[in-house]
Amino acid sequence: MKNYRSGKFWLLLLLAPFFIQGVCNKDNEDLQSPNEEEYITWKISGTNGSLNSTTDSLTFYKEDNSSAMYGMTKTNPHSSFGLSFDGVTKGSYPATSFYVSADGKQFTSSSTPLQVNISTYGSSGNYVTGTYSGNVEDASTSAIIAVSGEFHFKVKN
Repeated sequence: MKNYRSGKFWLLLLLAPFFIQGVCNKDNEDLQSPNEEEYITWKISGTNGSLNSTTDSLTFYKEDNSSAMYGMTKTNPHSSFGLSFDGVTKGSYPATSFYVSADGKQFTSSSTPLQVNISTYGSSGNYVTGTYSGNVEDASTSAIIAVSGEFHFKVKN
């Protein structure tokens, strides 16, 4: 029976990942990069904002015939974004919900829904890309303000 209390055994076990790193991390031009950037942008009343997968938390969700995307910053000051629409293919759709919270202001859907234009809607593992535009309501003043933006997300389900 082997004695696993040997110092050599544990040392080799701890160092094993370093020995195999050169084999497992070889560059391969045929592999797709898993870090393709996902993002959301917005322009509200002349102010630009954005969230991206490198520095922020982003989620794209598809269920039945509906799609939704959400994002928020991981650091202060916090910004958050949400947009949903009833569609899972290329085309134009009215937004079913929208909100942005940034720079201490909140903007929500107005009585007229935003228009969401999907230019690409790939299957799982591919991307959904599009733009949106229309009017939103400033939650503190009830003023109606123009908004526009774009997005690029990986479809995960």
